[in-house]
Amino acid sequence: MSPEQARGDELDMRSDLFSFGAVLYQMATRRLPFAGPTSAVIFHAILEKTPPPIAELNPNLPDKFGEIVFKALEKDPDLRYQTAAEIRADLRRLERDVSSGKVTGTSPSSAARATVVAPRPVSSAAVLIEQAERHKGAFSVVLAAVILIAIVAVGIYRLLTRSVPTVNPLNMTVNKLTDNGTVASAAISPDGRYAAYVRRDVAPSLWVKQLAADSEIQVVPPQPGGFDFGMRFSPDGNYIFYTNADKDNPEIVDLYSVPSLGGTTRHLIKNIASAPAFSPDGKRITFSHRLLEKNQDELCVANSDGTGEHVVLVRDAATKGFMGDPSWSGDGKLIAIGADESGGENFGSLLLVAPDGKQVKRFVYNFWVGPAAWIPDGSGVFMVTYTPNTPAQIMFQPYPAGEPVRVTNDFTNYCCLTMTADSKVLLAAQEQIFENVFVGSVPKNSRVPLEAGLKQITSEQASGEKLSWTADSKLLVVDAMHRAYLMDADGSHRVPLVPLLEPEIRAAIVHSLTACGTPDTAVLAAGPANASVLRLYKLNLSSGELRRLTGETLVFNPSCTPDGKWVVYQSSSASSNVVMNIMKVSTEGGTPVELARGADFHPYVSPDGKLVVSERLGGVGTKRKQEFVIQSVEGGEPVRVLSATATMQQFGWSPDGQALMVVQDTAPARNLFRLPLAGGHPVQLTHFDSEPLLISAVAWSHDSRKLAITRQRRNSTDAVMFTNFR
Repeated sequence: MSPEQARGDELDMRSDLFSFGAVLYQMATRRLPFAGPTSAVIFHAILEKTPPPIAELNPNLPDKFGEIVFKALEKDPDLRYQTAAEIRADLRRLERDVSSGKVTGTSPSSAARATVVAPRPVSSAAVLIEQAERHKGAFSVVLAAVILIAIVAVGIYRLLTRSVPTVNPLNMTVNKLTDNGTVASAAISPDGRYAAYVRRDVAPSLWVKQLAADSEIQVVPPQPGGFDFGMRFSPDGNYIFYTNADKDNPEIVDLYSVPSLGGTTRHLIKNIASAPAFSPDGKRITFSHRLLEKNQDELCVANSDGTGEHVVLVRDAATKGFMGDPSWSGDGKLIAIGADESGGENFGSLLLVAPDGKQVKRFVYNFWVGPAAWIPDGSGVFMVTYTPNTPAQIMFQPYPAGEPVRVTNDFTNYCCLTMTADSKVLLAAQEQIFENVFVGSVPKNSRVPLEAGLKQITSEQASGEKLSWTADSKLLVVDAMHRAYLMDADGSHRVPLVPLLEPEIRAAIVHSLTACGTPDTAVLAAGPANASVLRLYKLNLSSGELRRLTGETLVFNPSCTPDGKWVVYQSSSASSNVVMNIMKVSTEGGTPVELARGADFHPYVSPDGKLVVSERLGGVGTKRKQEFVIQSVEGGEPVRVLSATATMQQFGWSPDGQALMVVQDTAPARNLFRLPLAGGHPVQLTHFDSEPLLISAVAWSHDSRKLAITRQRRNSTDAVMFTNFR
């Protein structure tokens, strides 16, 4: 990403040339020019930092090559290369000079440190140059990269062979296993003959694909509820163990088994929170439970027929809970599972525990860890990792020690890792999500569909995670990268808000925000780039004046009273041993007041400022259900509790304050409904007949004349196979 793109400025072809320069830098040095644990840190480096000279990292390259790369990486577009043809010409000139001996392959300034002098390029380089000349235009940038490989091959080879890790992603091959674009999760059989996957349709179904013959069959027909945590083949490949949500209560997910080529399904275990992992002999499985009523996560072991279930490890669900699917090592001695590590500089960890629950090893990271997959020989664990502002990517943790190795680095999300018994194939599901904001005028005629006037106003891959209208009908927006903007209702005149937070927060991320009172005032839940702390801040959008309102460890989802005097929010504290509290605090500062304690989240203040609605998981165990709790903004017992159905999620109040705005599944899309406080069935307001797969945010303007809504759509979701990584 170029500096101008990071700032939200207008872009042209020179922005792409900056990105190309970043790729050249990484090819030559095996390092990213601008690196960091979160996107906020990376943005700061892009805008302010200069990468180390290439000659310091790879002395086998001539100084001139470094000059070419750094000209492409100029922060000022006017000082950068203006066209790809200019880069191609400089690379051709360098190739000519290296070939003639005029310039050596080794940087003169670092020749004393070089132990190998790069040989003259082979004759194939001349062929590549000729092809670059013949195929000008759209392919010139790609061909220039190929030319570069011919020039620096020996230098890069020397760098990459200094220390070969157990997994080498640079040799890796990635191939699509499916091409239907509807895969939700997937698993490969231990012998590599079959792959199972969940297919998203009007209702999800489970399929098995024979890899050699490229044929597939449906083994579990479409059914409501969803296959929440994916599936696993038994070690002998004869059965698939899969998870499916209860059709009457999607909060409860059960474990089932089915013969791999179809047959009778069998119910095994009630209320689990992960896919199962098998012991090497196939006799036992491990999985996790989540008990919100006890604020606990449990790692359990049971016989593969579902009997003999027992808890081997318990962790605090609020701060140390389990994350993602476990994996059992090939020798049967260890179970790997991701875990939360709230507080401090670390987000997550990879726990390695014995089958009796005794912790053997713990790797701690500044990112979260989801699903895990042991390499069968025990040399390490593949894991899905993510931070608040990056897609879920695959990394590899060597065992028993070593630095984690990044396997993927792209804009898609990965999940559901499984491996073949010979360690040759890693299977994952890959998903690319697009999320954009739509704004429209509310039709005066109630018979006109509400969505009729909606127009898309953003075009990024992921924008509109949070929305709020100011009193003068401008939009406050937080995108999936936790960047906040103020913009006009048509998406124009976008102003980044993060620069206004300095110097209080350097390289800040914004989790959520709300307009508050006057047109110039907003309240944000924001924190430093490592996201270990999120506090509330009152921000004057015109002057940039910033006032800190809270000191809690983590706060989320602020909602202001109409007069701008109070802000209600949810809070989580590592020391309080609760999942979430609903709090309020004066916008002038002061001591926060607790309104509700427990598993409550997403508070919204009513249009008249008298009530607060929040979501809550009520009940215990398998009777747990989602509820909408309404109480006075002054606190006290709930004045009303509404039961939620299916996958219903509330987004606050209707403009008249007589109903809640909720989104629920109307497969194959999700739609907005009005849920009357007085009772009765929800009234459908939008009628999307295809994706969005999610509606991420909903906001009504203060005069109720405009609606902003964020629709989330999938570009494609398929199963992919990784090979040749060892």
